[in-house]
This record gives sequence, structure tokens and C-alpha cells, in this order.
Amino acid sequence: MKTAYKNFPVQIRIENTINCNASCTICPREKLTRPQGTMSFENFCTILDQCDPDKLKDLHLQGFGEPLLDNDFVKKIIYARKKLPNTRLFFVTNASLLKGDLAKEIILSGVDKIKISFYGITACDYENIHRPLKYAAIRKNILDFIKLKKTLKSSKPRVSVKYIGSISEFISFIFQWIGKANVEFSHFHNYGSGRKFKLQKKNKKPLCPMVSRPIMQILWNGDVVPCCYDFNGDYIIGNVLESGLKNVWESKKYQSLRKLNNEYKITSIPICSSCDKIK
Repeated sequence: MKTAYKNFPVQIRIENTINCNASCTICPREKLTRPQGTMSFENFCTILDQCDPDKLKDLHLQGFGEPLLDNDFVKKIIYARKKLPNTRLFFVTNASLLKGDLAKEIILSGVDKIKISFYGITACDYENIHRPLKYAAIRKNILDFIKLKKTLKSSKPRVSVKYIGSISEFISFIFQWIGKANVEFSHFHNYGSGRKFKLQKKNKKPLCPMVSRPIMQILWNGDVVPCCYDFNGDYIIGNVLESGLKNVWESKKYQSLRKLNNEYKITSIPICSSCDKIK
């Protein structure tokens, strides 16, 4: 499989903060060794000012952290909406802070979609995963947010509640949320080498679907990694705040990564060697 790479990604994912107020069992946060912090508003603007509004289709406004912990988050969304009027703006949250004035500001910010991680159909299931968050409180935040959106007569953001687990339990999850919010499903994944939920598929021609697509993942300090599953920043391609977005995208190290993928040698990279997303 040969992939043609143009001179600009169609999707950029910016980790606005790595900080989180939960220690979910599915996330390997206990293995984090890279510095933790929040991207400044100035650095965020510096990156967005380099984006091509005609080519950038999607901007993901979160990474390996809870985005609503960022005090400048709404300000960043508003800037992104102004700078990239036709780009879809999206983020994932645990919804623990999605309430009060912040909820209203999010609705009015111009963000297109919010995906809420809500893994559990009972309080016991949910709280065993999303430690130390509380099932009843988070569910209330979600339902209140949807109600507020209707009160404000806003079609955006589209709210999706995501469940990770078994298909059989997902059916019950659907019935809990039907008529209230959109629902999504996914299996547990390994975060590269962070967890061991699934074995990597044995394939004579392994390919990374993330590297095969024109996607750029930027960490809170400007470092670029191959994908969102490189949670610890083990494979740094470059830094967009130091070298510029376009220069990193066209750099020799990025080209080398794509070449390895096209030649079915992506698993020679340590962080990719056990990733269950490799196909």
C-alpha cells in the first residue's frame, strides 16, 4: 500500500492539556514520564495561525488529558472557530466539569461535537473504571447539558456518549441513552504498549491506519508524535513551536516513519510493536 502525502494534514489533534482529574483503569496514566502541563493560549494561536483553513477538515481539541481543566479552553475554541470557519471542531471529555457557566460557554463557543467517555451501564461498572468520578453526578451533568442546549435553541455541539466494553452490554447502554444522546461503541484498546487488553493481529503486511492517513498529533508542548496512542511521547518526530508545522510535516523523520509504514515495517518501532491498532 502506497500513500500519497500532501503538504498539509487534513486532521490535526492538539493536546491542550495532559492534566486529568481522573485515574481511569483503562488509561495508562501511571506510566506517564513525560512532563505534564497545559498549552498556553499564545502557543495554541501560533499553531492555528499556520493551519490552512481550506485543507484542514478536522481539529481535535484534546489529547491524553481532560480538556476542561484548561482555563483557556473556551477561549481556544472561539479562536479556532474564527480562524478555521469551515473546520470541524471536536473534543472528548469525561464531563465532570461540564456544568454551570462553563457548560453554557461550551455550547456558545462554536464547537461542533463533544464525545463523552462514559464506560458503564451501572454505577458500579462506571466507578470501577472512572476513578474517582461518580456515576450519578456525571450522568446528571450530561443530561443537564443536553437540556441547556435545547433551552438555548442550539443545534451544536452534537453530543455523543461513548461506551467501551462488550456488544451485549452496549445494547443495554443504548436503551439507557436512546432519545437523550447519540451513542458510540468501541472495544478496549492498548494505548500502544500502555495496556494489554488485546493481542496485536499477526499480519504479514502490518500497517498503521493512523500513519496511513494525513493526521498530525501535537502534544501540549508542541512535540509531534505518530498518533494519539503514543501517550508518553516515546517517538518524537519534531516540535511545531520550534520548527513550524509545515516543516515538521515534511521533515525527514516524518518521511522515514511513512516509509516504514508503506514498506510494512512499522512494527520495528518499539511503541508500535505491540499496538493492537496495527492491521
